[in-house]
Amino acid sequence: MILEAVKCRIRIGIIEFPCRTFTEAFHSILSATKFKKDLLPFDEFRSLFYDTCLNLKNRFADELLEELHKNNRFVNLWVDLENIVIGSISQQYATTVFRSDSNVTNFSDAFWLASRGRMSKENIMLFSWIATKSEFTCKLGHLLASFIRPEFIEVMNQCMKFAHSAYRTRELLVTMANDKNLMCRMKCPQSTLDISKAHQKINGVDNMNRALRTRLRFFVFTLEQIVSHFRELFSDKVVYVFKTKREEILNATSLKEVENAISDGHKKLSDLVIRVGVRRFVHETMDMFMNMTDEIRLRSVSNTLDLDYLTRCEESVRKNLQTLLSLHEQWGNDKDSIFFHLSVRLGKLKMGS
Repeated sequence: MILEAVKCRIRIGIIEFPCRTFTEAFHSILSATKFKKDLLPFDEFRSLFYDTCLNLKNRFADELLEELHKNNRFVNLWVDLENIVIGSISQQYATTVFRSDSNVTNFSDAFWLASRGRMSKENIMLFSWIATKSEFTCKLGHLLASFIRPEFIEVMNQCMKFAHSAYRTRELLVTMANDKNLMCRMKCPQSTLDISKAHQKINGVDNMNRALRTRLRFFVFTLEQIVSHFRELFSDKVVYVFKTKREEILNATSLKEVENAISDGHKKLSDLVIRVGVRRFVHETMDMFMNMTDEIRLRSVSNTLDLDYLTRCEESVRKNLQTLLSLHEQWGNDKDSIFFHLSVRLGKLKMGS
């Protein structure tokens, strides 16, 4: 208990203690009792010693809590972290870097530009961007660093990366859907055409090319809807964690309540990005959508996309969605479950013909 009290003082930044801190606190409590110093029984001494330790622990914990809320320093940091992970800064960065006409080469500058006007002035110099990892770092002072640990920052980075990847995939699909020139010139590769069957009908090759364009438009539109739902559901979950924990921290009346709120927030964000159990399947499905989008885009611009590959993509998407939706039956009608929301939004979705 004494060590916990000392830890609170050190987290504030006070290394040295006033002379006779414990002794004065002990004598203060002793003076309120009926015992004299030379007649103090051992059991009473033990009780007074414990009360003194508890008193110092609570006093220093209250000092730390007061320092934490001073000038809203912790709440401002929490809001800035939310904006970087999933809020306005994250969205502005993704828009700048991943849009189709982007020519950004310096991603650190893109992060700073996205942060301008969207981050509190006292915290803007605490953050930096690691372009090689597409991650942010946060150099906190001893007080804030004792609450926001490096492992928590790592989980936040994973959440941000997922949101950015989903945004990039959706942006690529939207670009393909809006690229009329690409869609109009799309043709089946010569190696995939059955010339003997094509010549049995007038304009047989044109019909096959038209079928490819129609299937591609529908598939891109449908996949864009699916990715958007995944991204929106994930973002809503992350925002909910940040919002609820911010309220708990603001309303906390003890240091323990603040620490519990941060610990629970860390756990909930970790649960969203962990690749274990059913969560692993969710992330693997999203990875498949991202890789599939890149492959379709590459085949489209190189004119190597054919109906067989498109059919396989449709079957893979349909199969994975059916598996995800089937998990809804195991989780019941829990409205906090991602499977419940997927069943509501994607339950009637049809892929292919």
